[in-house]
Amino acid sequence: GLCAAGATGTRIIGVALVAGLVVEYAVQRWRARDELPLRSWRTAVELGWLVVVPLAPLVAFAVYFQARTGHWDAYTHAMRDHWQRGVDWPWAGLETTVRAALASGQGTAYQVFWCAELAAVAIGVLLTAVLLSQARWGEATYVGVCTLIISCSTYWASGVRAVLVWFPLYVLLARRPRLLAPCLWVGAPAAAVFVLAFTRGVWVD
Repeated sequence: GLCAAGATGTRIIGVALVAGLVVEYAVQRWRARDELPLRSWRTAVELGWLVVVPLAPLVAFAVYFQARTGHWDAYTHAMRDHWQRGVDWPWAGLETTVRAALASGQGTAYQVFWCAELAAVAIGVLLTAVLLSQARWGEATYVGVCTLIISCSTYWASGVRAVLVWFPLYVLLARRPRLLAPCLWVGAPAAAVFVLAFTRGVWVD
């Protein structure tokens, strides 16, 4: 719960981690229902740690905004006013992102950025499906909710950074040694390109 609070206190996708933890907790308790009654004080206390504690930073953040700006949702106002980004249906965000990726007259860095965001959401959908097929409910919830957070936007952004914290993906890859070499051949050059872009000041996301 405390670690999840650290996640929600730094990135909004920490909410996806909380959802995944709650589902994983429910699955574990259901499997042990003969030993531990589902309706008990212990369940209430543990759910408090898994829900109340991790969501406390978000409440504190909203209170801070209310005190400073008079709007508890000042962050969303800033995103809308300065980045023209808000909550939207996934297909609307997909259309906007595809149009941006195909638009001419923009720098190469931006085209790579838009294509990478499309790839990130595709990876999220595929990974969620794989995890569901393996009955890894908690991990599937985490990745699925995270993918929804990314895709339910006016345009898709921050997806590449989200992939970096999708630990179920790396666990799956680690269990398949044959994939190690291809991942290194693709990942190492990509990392070098991103580092070079960052140090040259053409970093987008």
